[in-house]
Amino acid sequence: MAQREIIWPFFFIALFFSLGSFAPLTAFAPFLVIAFYRYPLVASLWIAAGCGLILDLLTTTPFGIYTLNYVAVSFFLFNCRSYFVEKPIGLASLTLIFSTLSSILARISFWTLGITLPLTLKGAATDFVVMPLFDGIYSLLCFSCPLILFRLVHRQWFRFLFLRKETKEREEEELNSYGK
Repeated sequence: MAQREIIWPFFFIALFFSLGSFAPLTAFAPFLVIAFYRYPLVASLWIAAGCGLILDLLTTTPFGIYTLNYVAVSFFLFNCRSYFVEKPIGLASLTLIFSTLSSILARISFWTLGITLPLTLKGAATDFVVMPLFDGIYSLLCFSCPLILFRLVHRQWFRFLFLRKETKEREEEELNSYGK
C-alpha cells in the first residue's frame, strides 16, 4: 500500500488563520491546493467538503454555502493543477485562482439565495483582485516558507550529523594508526 503524504500540519495552519485571522482570508485555499497535489480527486473533494463544513459552522451565512463553494471550486481546479509547478510560486498562483473563483461563486450563491451585496467598483476590486493577492501572499508566507525552512534545516542537520560521524571515524583511524 502506498504511503500517503502528511498534510495535517497544513490543516492546523489553515484552521488557526480561519479562527483568528486579522484579515478576511480564504484560509483553507492553500491547504486545499496542497491536497490537490497529494490526493486523488475524490479524496480532495472530501477534504474540501470538510473545510467548507468548518467554515459553515463558523459563519452566519446559510448553512452549506461554503461547503458547496469549496467542493465546486475544487472540482473545477483539480485538473488545472497539472499546469502549475509544484513549487511555492505554483502554490501561490493556484491559491490566487482558487480564491478568485471562490469569491465569484460566493457572490453568485449569495445572489441566488436573495442575499444582496452591492457590487461597486471598490468592492469588486477588493473581492476579486486585492484579497486573492493577499491569499497568494499568505500561501507563500505561511505554507511555502516554513516548508522551505524545514527542508533547509533538515538538510543542514543531516550534513552536520554525517560529517560529525565521518570526523569521529577519521579521528579513530588516526588514533589506531599512531598506536601501531
